[in-house]
Amino acid sequence: MTMSRRVLWLALTATLLALPGCPRKSEADAKKGGPGAGGPRAVPITVATVQTRAIPLEIRTFGTAETSRTVAIRAQVSDILSEVRVEKGQQVNAGDVLFRIQPESFVIALRQAQAALARNMVLVENAQADYRREKALADKGISSSEALEKVEATAKALAATTQADRATIEGAQLQLDRCTIRSPIRGRIGDILVHQGNLVRANDQTLAVINQIQPIEVFFSVPQQDLPAVRRQMGLGPLELRAEIPDCGTAEIGRLTFIDNTVDKGSGTIRLGAVFANESQQLWPGLFVHIVLRLSVDENAMVAPVRAVQTGRDAVSGKATKYVFVVVDGPKAKRQFVTLNRTYHDPVTDEDWAVITDGLTRGATVVTQGQFQLTDGSTVQIRGDRKATTQSAAPPVDDTPRPATRPGKREGGRP
Repeated sequence: MTMSRRVLWLALTATLLALPGCPRKSEADAKKGGPGAGGPRAVPITVATVQTRAIPLEIRTFGTAETSRTVAIRAQVSDILSEVRVEKGQQVNAGDVLFRIQPESFVIALRQAQAALARNMVLVENAQADYRREKALADKGISSSEALEKVEATAKALAATTQADRATIEGAQLQLDRCTIRSPIRGRIGDILVHQGNLVRANDQTLAVINQIQPIEVFFSVPQQDLPAVRRQMGLGPLELRAEIPDCGTAEIGRLTFIDNTVDKGSGTIRLGAVFANESQQLWPGLFVHIVLRLSVDENAMVAPVRAVQTGRDAVSGKATKYVFVVVDGPKAKRQFVTLNRTYHDPVTDEDWAVITDGLTRGATVVTQGQFQLTDGSTVQIRGDRKATTQSAAPPVDDTPRPATRPGKREGGRP
């Protein structure tokens, strides 16, 4: 290499050494997880506060409404159906006239019975007069005792005949009354099965069917393990329950009145029944309803939103377990195993609550969203949860990117 080339190489090397080097990531930034940090970022989450509330203990199932009484209307006498006084589907009261049967033949039978009684009454009067005359003669010794006894027997026989005549009149009157068919109950009549002008026979075809729907009964089944609690509460007093009509937003309040005397071996359930006044006639025979049977109320139940409870498996036993993530100082997420007793849907707030019997204390902060990104000890950043019905454990953090501002300047209410 010539002298000029060597001088040029040395000058170039000195220039490169004089250039400033790229700054290294500071150890402080790395420890803080700052812009140059290599540590894990904070996981955004929403939270709710564990609290105590009055939570009812309820059994929710479904059932079917059934008429409390059903009456098939039939004729009790045979003749022509002369009049139909009701329409199909009509609401009727007890005693309302439904049908009339042609009464002429029964009127004639009644008159014949009355005439027979009148004739026999005359015969009785004559027999009694004969008895009185014969007794007077016997007392004077003119007539024999045998003649007196004969006249007395005749009078008694005729008197018995009049009693039979009166019974015949009552029977004829009853048959005549049966020509007018009245409703035995209050209810709603179905289709009219026999129309005016048809011949009806006693106890033959059904003229119509009446279903009583005020009150009405609802039958449903509950698991056999709930039977002891149901019987215990019934022993303390009447048990009320609610029948909700799907897609109608209406409900009827009733009273539990019936527990079947056996458990179904196939399904392991037992049949229960309740009576509803059904004043608004919302319940209809055959209608499918949702049943809410309230057994008691836990006034100080420990609750958290259902969405906070997660399902996992115990590392040792392999059994399914329930857990939540609790926010502790840091803020960091800590996995906490809990005992879930049951869940409850609040129809007023439309919120689902998990009733926790072990593992949480009142005031604890649990994670309601973002759990799938968490592990035990993860750093978290709490956001606002508009859907949460409980208060957040910390004010919401707004991390929307903003333009740089000078220190101390407020923007959007934040320093």
